[in-house]
Amino acid sequence: MTFRVEGVTKRFGPTVALDGVDIELLPGEIHALCGGNGSGKSTLIKTITGVEIADSGTFSIGETVAPASEATPAQAHEWGIRCLHQQGSTFGSLTVTENLAAGVGFPKAFGGRIDWRAARKHSRELLAEFDIDAGPDQLLEELRPVTRQMVAIARVLQDQDDSNGGILILDEPTASLSAADVDRLHAAVVRFAERGTMVMYVTHRLGDLPGFASRATVLRDGRVVGQLGASEIRHDRLVEMIVGVSEEELLSAASSHVIDASVLDERLVLTDLVGGPVKGASLSVGSGEIVGVAGLVGAGRSSLLEMVLGVQEPESGSIELDGEPLKWRAGKPHDAVALVPENRVLDAAFLPLSLTENIVATTTGRCWRKGFLHHRAERTQVRQIISDNGIKAASEEALFQTLSGGNQQKAIVARCLRGNPDVLLLDEPTQGVDFAARAAIHETIRMAAAEGLCVLVVSSDLEELVLMCNRVVVLVEGRTTETVSGSDLTPENLERLGFGTEVLSV
Repeated sequence: MTFRVEGVTKRFGPTVALDGVDIELLPGEIHALCGGNGSGKSTLIKTITGVEIADSGTFSIGETVAPASEATPAQAHEWGIRCLHQQGSTFGSLTVTENLAAGVGFPKAFGGRIDWRAARKHSRELLAEFDIDAGPDQLLEELRPVTRQMVAIARVLQDQDDSNGGILILDEPTASLSAADVDRLHAAVVRFAERGTMVMYVTHRLGDLPGFASRATVLRDGRVVGQLGASEIRHDRLVEMIVGVSEEELLSAASSHVIDASVLDERLVLTDLVGGPVKGASLSVGSGEIVGVAGLVGAGRSSLLEMVLGVQEPESGSIELDGEPLKWRAGKPHDAVALVPENRVLDAAFLPLSLTENIVATTTGRCWRKGFLHHRAERTQVRQIISDNGIKAASEEALFQTLSGGNQQKAIVARCLRGNPDVLLLDEPTQGVDFAARAAIHETIRMAAAEGLCVLVVSSDLEELVLMCNRVVVLVEGRTTETVSGSDLTPENLERLGFGTEVLSV
């Protein structure tokens, strides 16, 4: 039994989001869906799951055919379609049992009460079935990121009919995972496919696909531009199909950002910083320097940035900028520091507002004259920012929620830079962003650093740290352990050091 998408088209006003898309999923297949931000991947997933209604085309499973314009979430569920979305898939403050029950409801005892014994028994059975290393009463926030993802997958698949492997759609499941955890998740996905599940795997981490995906379909501007078999899936080939130019051309367009460390002025200095999961961090960032922070999730990377920003109080240690202490101001962020947070949807984006309102949110005073807001001047400035940063939108008044993730991130970075900070903090700056948008964001940050900005960046993507940073500081269990630069700055070294198991040979 196969699942087919045939001739599916979807328009939003004058914008064609999907233009006659055809794709076929086979039992036991891991089918990668690739494309840049705004290529139509999210819209295709929403039409398949009945969240968005297509204008034309058909969906079929086996011999059953249905108009795409009549698709509903109920039909998708009946057909065995399950989707794990990138954002908000689990509840960290709830137990494993409670998270699993969120998918199908709790078993009930006499009088309508929750039958906790039955719920825990069901959880143990699911944990065993999906080979998940966790207990029913563990809080999800206590688990490794890959284990949380596995719990989320078990939740969406738990009511699947054993006679039908069904369809599992995974949207950016590895965005915040280490390379080792990616391998663990991939092994689990392969097991699901081997039992007959059709897997649609959406990712921007193209290097993960060779040797893993059975086939790949590439979208660009709402159209299918090609399909690749397992032996044809290569990183450079995918980039060329997604962007329309070769990977070499994209990388060569990026400016080299080489700094003579001997002439750097140390502007941002952290000394023996302690707070939350941070147990002793010391580092410095010079004028015009981009310094990375590598380490496992839970090592204290985000907490380190929050203490520099001023929203988390250090227990001890010091933070200095240009020789002056950045003192705790009861949670008020420091004026000279800007942060691009990890979760742009929850912490940085104003989705119901316009692109203009999002860009100027922190700098509205620039266009006030004699008590009045000069909208014309504001629009002129925003249009220039949109052009300079390559932000794709219908207009500057487009709702922020209509922009792709990559264009939202470009706008958030531009907003931070518009405030002319002395220090820019970046927490997973290109998570869930396509290769071309990532290259554009990197170039924007390099250009800002070249003008003297201090940049401190946290990323789980070790290749990103290598491409972007002059130096990388390794954080292990809350403590800075190594600083890596030059020829030693490789993803392999960073991963070994991040696990705290090896030290570079001198």
